[in-house]
Amino acid sequence: MKILSYDTMHPETKRSFQEEWAPHARQSERSFEWWYVTGNLHDAQGNPYFLYIGMIDHNGAIMQKRMIGQTLPDGMRSVALTATLSDYANERTISPAGAAILPEPAMFDDEKNNLLLDGQTPDEKPYIIHWDYVGDEMHVLVDAPELKFDLKLQNCNDGIWHKDSLGHEGMIQQGDVDEFSFYYSLTNCPMTGKVYLKDADGNVTREFEVYGRSWVDRQWGDFINTYWEWSSFRFDNGATMHLYNFWSGHQEAFYRDANGNVQYFDNVVIKQNGYCKAPLAKTWNSWGWSYEFPIEIEGSRHYTVKPLSNEEFLQFPNMRVEFQNQVFDSYAIYEGLGKLRNDETGEIVGASVNESIDIRAMQNYPYGPRQK
Repeated sequence: MKILSYDTMHPETKRSFQEEWAPHARQSERSFEWWYVTGNLHDAQGNPYFLYIGMIDHNGAIMQKRMIGQTLPDGMRSVALTATLSDYANERTISPAGAAILPEPAMFDDEKNNLLLDGQTPDEKPYIIHWDYVGDEMHVLVDAPELKFDLKLQNCNDGIWHKDSLGHEGMIQQGDVDEFSFYYSLTNCPMTGKVYLKDADGNVTREFEVYGRSWVDRQWGDFINTYWEWSSFRFDNGATMHLYNFWSGHQEAFYRDANGNVQYFDNVVIKQNGYCKAPLAKTWNSWGWSYEFPIEIEGSRHYTVKPLSNEEFLQFPNMRVEFQNQVFDSYAIYEGLGKLRNDETGEIVGASVNESIDIRAMQNYPYGPRQK
């Protein structure tokens, strides 16, 4: 199996989107990478769903200690397996969590450009994610105790490398001044496939086809301070907007119009309109946002995102995180779908998927120094 290198001193050495799908070698004790997809979908009856799949590779020693309480020998990987399905019509969210600890050669098929992560849940039930990327298509198979996804993504060549004030296409400052990541997004991938829901014994109780739009994120680098608000606007006309708002105040954003023209920017004012609490991790996270942009985004500088559910969390209730002279005993990411409103017209113009993390680290709690 090939293991890729990367070089933050020479960011121009990045490869194609497909080539960078393979895992990356440990470059430091802070090495970290993930593969993500989020989708706003519907079934044949028009019922709405939110779908998320993520594989988070804790490759560096610091991240391994944080996640599994120990470091692994060279050649071994610890990968968190996460997925979410929100069925809004039935007010139900399913978020199975698992992990794969495996030798590097077992996690990737070079010939098929395919991630192969065979893991298990905390109660030792099988949890599998296989995800290939060939040409302009992807196939994702998730098989967990509560659910199964069998999905196809198209238009996977139509991506964008991120860029911030550092000026390097493909590499950004990941919040802190000495933390960096390589990052690309495939923002307009039509998604089709089947969803299977299971009972406690693993028997399929319901299956249905889904259709819609997805957004793939591929990111790797050297960073340990994983606190931010992340926004991804998905306009009905095909335009997209991405914004990383880090705990440090650093921002990285792009706007891509429906014709493919791209603008990079920062200096966005974000107002937190509410908060929600992760039920297992017990953290409070921002939930609902209004934005004032320095440039026009689809003809407007003002938007609001209203989330559809306060139950969409990735939770690590036993994770101990040392952060800026503080120690937190748990960690959770709100990751969910919301309606996107143009505040200048009052119209709903699309959807947004947002992430938010612990308000103590972000300091965007009510009357906090970064709460607007």
